[in-house]
Amino acid sequence: MRRRSKKLLITALVLLPYAVFGLAPQGLLDVPEVYPNQAKTDETLEFPGPGIVMVPVGSKWIETAIESGEFAVDLRVRPASRDIDGPARILTISQDPSTRNLTIAQNKDDLIVRLRRPGSDRNGRPDLLIHDVFSPEKWVDVALTLEDSTFSVAVDGQPAKEIAVTGGLGDWSPLHRVALGNEVTMDRPWLGSIERAGLRTGAVSLDLLDPAVQESPFWVVRDPSGAFGSTLDLAINYLGFIPLGLLAALWFPSLRWPMAVAIVGGIALVSLGIETAQLRLPSRSPSLLDLEMNVAGGATGVILALVLARWRRVTRHTFQPGGD
Repeated sequence: MRRRSKKLLITALVLLPYAVFGLAPQGLLDVPEVYPNQAKTDETLEFPGPGIVMVPVGSKWIETAIESGEFAVDLRVRPASRDIDGPARILTISQDPSTRNLTIAQNKDDLIVRLRRPGSDRNGRPDLLIHDVFSPEKWVDVALTLEDSTFSVAVDGQPAKEIAVTGGLGDWSPLHRVALGNEVTMDRPWLGSIERAGLRTGAVSLDLLDPAVQESPFWVVRDPSGAFGSTLDLAINYLGFIPLGLLAALWFPSLRWPMAVAIVGGIALVSLGIETAQLRLPSRSPSLLDLEMNVAGGATGVILALVLARWRRVTRHTFQPGGD
């Protein structure tokens, strides 16, 4: 009985971190990176280095856009380089790198627009991609319009993309934040100049370059958890589930393949449960890649448990005393 209690205690201690790390709000357990905000406002809004400008009053505009199902965005920008990727956020209305209402971004020479709409995922994908838009020292006018169930993108006054958007903007969140020059988690910085940035819907218009509507913190605190899909994130999801697989050695000292396969299936269900629970957490984003890495890590732990069980059987047989 005492031995079983020890097993249960060890199992509980191993399982507890999965609940904490899997369901904790994004960024709570991360060590933030802090650097000076390099956004500068003169006649234009300049981003010579990583920075951000937030627009706290943007929530009213978002609410009106959701109600009307229509909006317009007007930008005039000049990138600092062709080598900007990320995609780097010029303007975003989002929660984090994988959840948004709308984003206008640069990836090398290309303009990327992500609009959350019926048929898209929560990240606004599939993207609207317009090639060969950006080059250094060249000002570019970008206009987005959603009107009469048609979403259109124009570059320098010329139509570039058009799609049908039926069903309105009911999937948009009024809680998302409006930002210029970066993702709201500070991990998709854009470098360049913004000469004009306006939002319009119904009777509500916002000049995002008006200092009266801006909030520009002196320090930028980057949320490392925004580096979604990074090598570190993959490693954590893989290595973190190896101990869960190794629990098989504790509970099944004579583990064999049929039971090992069943245990891997159970680990998959645990990971699926964590990812599904993240659907109900506004600050977390479930990922199929996380699920795959969790199962791979758990399977590695189970294989190690099989090796250990095999070693136990061999040593027990080898050292078992025999009779004359």
